[in-house]
Amino acid sequence: MSTLRWEDQDGFPEPELKERIRDLLRSHSPPPSNLSSTISVLSKELQKYDDKISQLKDELSRLESHRSALDAYHRDCRSLLAPIRRLPPEILGDIFQLCRSSEPNFSRSSNRIDCGIAHIAQESMLRVSQVCILWHTIIMGTPSLWNTISLHVSAVWGIPQRTQVTIGLIKVAFERSGTLPLDVRLDGVRHGDVLELVASQSARWESAKISCNSSELGYLTAAKGNLPLLRSLELDTRGIEAQDLDFLESVPSLRALTVYGSIQLCMSKLPLKGLVSYGCAELTPKAIRWAVASLSRLSPACDVHFRVDLVRWSHSTSLGLRIPETSSNINSLLLEVEYSFRTAHCLQAFDEIFAALTLPSLRHFSFTADEQLFTVAPSAIHRALHSLLFPHPSPFPESLARPHHGTRARRVSVHPFRPAATVSRGPIWRALAQQ
Repeated sequence: MSTLRWEDQDGFPEPELKERIRDLLRSHSPPPSNLSSTISVLSKELQKYDDKISQLKDELSRLESHRSALDAYHRDCRSLLAPIRRLPPEILGDIFQLCRSSEPNFSRSSNRIDCGIAHIAQESMLRVSQVCILWHTIIMGTPSLWNTISLHVSAVWGIPQRTQVTIGLIKVAFERSGTLPLDVRLDGVRHGDVLELVASQSARWESAKISCNSSELGYLTAAKGNLPLLRSLELDTRGIEAQDLDFLESVPSLRALTVYGSIQLCMSKLPLKGLVSYGCAELTPKAIRWAVASLSRLSPACDVHFRVDLVRWSHSTSLGLRIPETSSNINSLLLEVEYSFRTAHCLQAFDEIFAALTLPSLRHFSFTADEQLFTVAPSAIHRALHSLLFPHPSPFPESLARPHHGTRARRVSVHPFRPAATVSRGPIWRALAQQ
């Protein structure tokens, strides 16, 4: 019988020994008589290796732990030299302003209520405040980071307990904002307690964006006669009544106004004469007459922006927009038209708007529409613009500048350039420049 012997001092098995093992494994020969002792020796040797490996692993773990500690210390030392640490708190405060979101981030969670509440709590800014004690101190101690009260309807959905959380967060924002003026944004908030709480601070409102229905606006009565600082207002008048806006009867500081819908409800309540910026957005055909009529109440210093939506054209509209003849001393007008699929509707609207308007002081005029409209009816657009810009044979606005050409729109602007320098591409622009 063959023998198979391996001693630990021999080192690794020689190739001949390995080959003998393979031959025995491939055959049905009985194992060598000394196999048990060889296995015992091998087991002891393997245990020695295991013990040595375990020791090395312990040493490696110790070294890795020491390295991690040194790396953390190294990073801390390097952080002391970071340029951002040299920024004064005022600059950091301006940077943190960029962390504030204007709308709830509904992509962060499938639960819209949680998203709405997180928006009020300024979650993104609170995350930044966890970076270090200094940042936390700056964020919590800078009132201008907390003076925007942005309420989305999602923040007051669900059970009453969630609404109480929202109310608590608003109170915290009031407290952290100190005595600074407030930027208030109300988007369909359907909870009276929340609206009444916001209205209780109306004396601090400096800007407001309000999109609420009649029942919701009723909770803002505390603001009536208590809006001394309100300078900028965005208001959605669709679906409400004139009496719903009683809380806006006294806004002596108002300088910028944007209305979504018809201005009719606001004309008797808001001081249009003091505005320096005035916009009417999403003007339907029925609301155009009131927007045009309101121009007579504006001062020359007011910049006007009308955005007309002709998609909602009806049969009754085709009979006439009933725009009253209006004269205004405004210097600047931007007219933006969302092109309808029917050119006739656009042309009728242009003819009636421009025929009704007299703008003797106009110095800056911009007209924006889909390029398709200029392609379909260039001569008609020329006549409409001509009736506004050149109502009489002799007067000529200071000059007609080159229109700006984009992929979707074209603009005509009146600027203080010489008429000789106003030649442009397209028959409309050349014809206007030659007047």
